[in-house]
Amino acid sequence: SVTVSVPNEPVANNTQTNTLEQAQSLADRGDYAHAVALCQQLLTTQQTQDDVHVLLGLIEESQNNLELGETHFRKAIYLNPKNPRALLHLALLLEHRGDRKAARLFFERATRAAAQAEKSIRS
Repeated sequence: SVTVSVPNEPVANNTQTNTLEQAQSLADRGDYAHAVALCQQLLTTQQTQDDVHVLLGLIEESQNNLELGETHFRKAIYLNPKNPRALLHLALLLEHRGDRKAARLFFERATRAAAQAEKSIRS
């Protein structure tokens, strides 16, 4: 994987310019250190943090830090019990670990949460 360099100032103090989308873009390019730094800043400046924890979980999962990834997914679910991405990724981690019973429960919750989200979008 190729890491794209960005300036040494990955995190400015302007919340409008530092967004979850920027952190996602950094992570997509493989620049995990800057993505994590931006996520950490977002955790201190934003009210809605569950999606930030989902991204941090995905970053940790991609680096095979499964326990830390699980921690972030669980934090996201604590903050928003109906976050379908967090529920799904936690289910996948649990299934990978062999805890099929817990995985199935989280898959079911993810399915319900996704259906509710889709229903609210249509309304």
